Amino acid sequence: MSINLLPSEAKFQTNRIHFRKKIIDVSYVLGGLWLGGLIIVYIIWLVYRQINLGDQKKLEISTAAYNRLSSHLITNQELRYRLKLVSSILDKRFEYSKAFRTIVTLFPPPVSIDNFNLNEDGTFYVKGSVVGHQNMDQVETELLSINNGDSAQFKSATLKQLSVDGENWEFSLEVVLK
Repeated sequence: MSINLLPSEAKFQTNRIHFRKKIIDVSYVLGGLWLGGLIIVYIIWLVYRQINLGDQKKLEISTAAYNRLSSHLITNQELRYRLKLVSSILDKRFEYSKAFRTIVTLFPPPVSIDNFNLNEDGTFYVKGSVVGHQNMDQVETELLSINNGDSAQFKSATLKQLSVDGENWEFSLEVVLK
């Protein structure tokens, strides 16, 4: 058995001091836990931020590469469009020198082509002359051959005017190239 000689007020004060000490100890433990929790949350936030910054840099690099690539693609597509446009223009372009050489070779040498004009629709008006009716027969045979589709260069030929002065024959034709 233990004998306590302290008065009851002293007992109360010791209990109170022990209780305060326990409260202080519990406060330290709770404060430590709270501080530890804050440190853990801060570390998690730092790790998340580093990961997010790395992803952000990757996104910026990818975006910059895409923008460079897209500008090259746009330039490439624009060049392709222009090339197609030029190609279509060149395909539709009328080659005058080739057409003039073709008209000059319309008839063999006894037949002379005196003049020819090119109309806007690609039709040639040809004036020529020949001496003798045998050579005029040759002109008529060539016209029939063209109109029958036997010519690789001419689509059609129409005799528009014919005049005879003795042995001299003068004619005017309308010729369409293929």
